Amino acid sequence: MSAETTVPADRPSGRGWRERPTQDRARAIAWAFVVATAVLAASGLARSLWWDEVYTAWAYVLRGPDTIRDPSAYIANNHVLFSGLTWATSRLLGTSEVVLRLWAVVPGVAAMAWLTALVGRRLGWTIAAVTAGLLALSPLHLLLITEARGYGLVLLASVALLAGAAGAAGPQPRWRDDLTLTVAAALGTATVASLALPAAVVAGTALLRRQRDRLRLLLLGVAAVAVVLAWYAPLLDPITASVGGVGARHGEQATLLSPLLAPARLLLLAPLGDGPLGGVLSGGVGGVVASLLLAALVLAGGILAVRRDPDLGWPVLVLPPATVVASGLLGLHLLPRYLTGLLPAVVVAAAVALTALARAAHQRARRATGVAVSIAVLALALAAIPLLVAERSPRQALKDAAQVVADVDADQVLLTSDDVAWRYYLHDEPATVVAPDELAAALCGDAGGTLVVVDPMLGAAGPPPCADERGLVPITLPQRAEPGFQRVWVPAGS
Repeated sequence: MSAETTVPADRPSGRGWRERPTQDRARAIAWAFVVATAVLAASGLARSLWWDEVYTAWAYVLRGPDTIRDPSAYIANNHVLFSGLTWATSRLLGTSEVVLRLWAVVPGVAAMAWLTALVGRRLGWTIAAVTAGLLALSPLHLLLITEARGYGLVLLASVALLAGAAGAAGPQPRWRDDLTLTVAAALGTATVASLALPAAVVAGTALLRRQRDRLRLLLLGVAAVAVVLAWYAPLLDPITASVGGVGARHGEQATLLSPLLAPARLLLLAPLGDGPLGGVLSGGVGGVVASLLLAALVLAGGILAVRRDPDLGWPVLVLPPATVVASGLLGLHLLPRYLTGLLPAVVVAAAVALTALARAAHQRARRATGVAVSIAVLALALAAIPLLVAERSPRQALKDAAQVVADVDADQVLLTSDDVAWRYYLHDEPATVVAPDELAAALCGDAGGTLVVVDPMLGAAGPPPCADERGLVPITLPQRAEPGFQRVWVPAGS
C-alpha cells in the first residue's frame, strides 16, 4: 500500500485540528449505529413468519438434513447451509420464531460490525460512521437480517469477501487473508448458490491485482470450488434447472444500463419506496433523477475508494456492476434480495462519496454545509424510520390468527386456503379446507358445534356467507401484506 493510501480518510489538514477527538466521536457514532440496529432487529424477532420463512421451516428445518439435501424436495427457498444450521439449533432450542431467525440476525449484525471495523481501519472512522448509518437506516438491511432465511449469512460472507480480498491483494498477502477470502466464498455459496457470482468477481479482482504468491490463492480457490461442488452434489440438477425457474425470473430483466443503475437503485432507493417519500423517489421524473444521481454517487464513491485504498477500493468498485453483468448473461432477473451480496460494497461506495461531498462543501461554506447535511439526514430519517418500525410488525399475521383460533377452542375451523403457511401454524387445529365458493354450503348448512372461519382467500371481500346467522364476528389483525389485515371470524363473545 502506498503512502497515500495509509492516510486516514478523515484526517484533513489545517492548524488546530485535533485528530483523536474527531476519530473518537466518529467511532462512537459508528458503533452506536451498530448497537441500535442490533436492538431494533432483536425487538422484532418474535413476530409471525411469512410465507417464504414458513416454507423454509416447514419443508426443510422440521425435516432435517435428509430433506434439506434431497434433490426432489429442492426449491430456491432452501438456503442450504442456513437450513442445516437452523435444523441443528432447533433440536436444542425448539422452533419458535426467535430460534428460526437466529442464523439470520446473529451473522447479520456480525456482518455490520465487521464492515464498520473494516471501513474504520482502512478508510477512516468518518466513512465508517456514514456506512453504519446507511445500514442502520436501510429497511432492506433490517429485513435481510431478521428474515428466517440465509441472507444474514450471505451478508457476513460478503463482508468477509471484501476483508479477505483487501488483504489478499496487498503487498504482503498472508495465509489468513487468503483463507478469509476463500472460506467466505465457500460458506456464502453453500448458503445461496448465486453468491458464486460475486465471490468469483471479488476473488478474480484480488488475484489479478496480486503481486506475489498467486499460486497459493489460486489453489485455495480451487479447493473452495471443490468443497462447494461436493456440498451441492445431490442438488446440482435442480439448482441448474432453477436458473430458468420462476424465482430467477421474478424481478426486472437486466438491460445495458443495469450494471450502473441497478445496484444503487435496488439496494438503496427502492427499499424506501413504500415510505413517506416513496412517490418522489420511486416514480416518474423524480425517481429517474434520484436513480441517476444515486448511481453516479456510488460510482464516484467506488473510484474515490480506489484512490484512497486500492486493495479495498477495487472490489468495492468492480463488484456491483460485474455481478449484474454476469447475472444478465445468465438470464437472471434483478431484485433487491437477489443482490444481497452487493449491499456492503454499494453502501461503502455511497458512504465514501457522501463523506467526500460533505468535506468539499464544508471547505467552501461551512454554515450552508451544516444546514444541507441536516436536511439530508432528516429527509432520509423521514423516509426510513416509518419503514424500520413497520418491519418489526408481521408481514403476514399467520401466528396471530392461529393464536385467535387456539383461544376460541373451536370444534371446527373452516379455512379457505390449503397454503403451507396455514398448515404450519394450524397444525394442532381441526381445520377443514374449503374453496371460497364452497364456504356458503359449509356455513349455511346444519353443521353444529363452534365454528371459526379463517379467510386468507377472502381478503377485503366482506363477511363470509351466513356469518350473522351463525353469530360470527370478525377479529381483524393488521399485517403489511395486502390487503393490510388478516381476519378470523369467531363466535360473538368468545
